[in-house]
Amino acid sequence: MTMQPKRIARVITILVVGIATNRSFAEDWGAYALIPASAQGLVLEAVGSGTTEGTVVSIGKPAGSANQKWLVMPQEDNLYAIKPSYSSNLVLAVARGGQRNGTPIVLETDSRKPWQRWALKKHENGFYSLLPKHVSGQGLDHLGGKPTPGAQIDLWTYIPTDQHLQWIIKPLAGTTGAT
Repeated sequence: MTMQPKRIARVITILVVGIATNRSFAEDWGAYALIPASAQGLVLEAVGSGTTEGTVVSIGKPAGSANQKWLVMPQEDNLYAIKPSYSSNLVLAVARGGQRNGTPIVLETDSRKPWQRWALKKHENGFYSLLPKHVSGQGLDHLGGKPTPGAQIDLWTYIPTDQHLQWIIKPLAGTTGAT
């Protein structure tokens, strides 16, 4: 049985579109809630839906508001920019590129700085550690594991088994990406 040239062209087009679509889904993480593994009743949030450099990032009770929704945007070298859903200009960052334990996590204008890019390390339990590009051996920490709204988010020494440095990346309605 031989296929007609038009039918062959159609099959090839469908295959190419299908491959391209699957690839984009894998790279498009979409909107997510970032939940501390050590305080699973809370979510990461930009305090007051701030729109300026230095806006503090903490945890709060889930309200489904824009300041609690994060876009995980693929960048170069298997790194990600993490942006609040309400602003395409701001990103999750280690304040002023600090490298010491306790350096606050804030929002900054995206200027593609290494402290504004994150590696996502998936653990066997399905949780992730968010590791900044600019300094090895540090990660996004839910300070002291305090399960209270307003608890500070900061940089801390990365220990793979420490749940204060692990996050659940939960897809929100309409998200097509895979975790």
